[in-house]
Amino acid sequence: MRIRICYDTDAPGLHAIVEAWSRKWRTVITVRSEERGCGCHHDLIELDAPEAAVAELPVEIFEAMP
Repeated sequence: MRIRICYDTDAPGLHAIVEAWSRKWRTVITVRSEERGCGCHHDLIELDAPEAAVAELPVEIFEAMP
């Protein structure tokens, strides 16, 4: 499942949640783009991961795919 996530790395706990999720699922994430955020505090990443992995992410970080 291809997704795009965007989150504020300064948001309390959110960055830690995404990093922990990435470590947990790293062996099954088949595509991970370079970080395309603003370069200061927003991360924008495209991923291809199983639906079970995606279901564990907070809904507020999903961004619409073009």
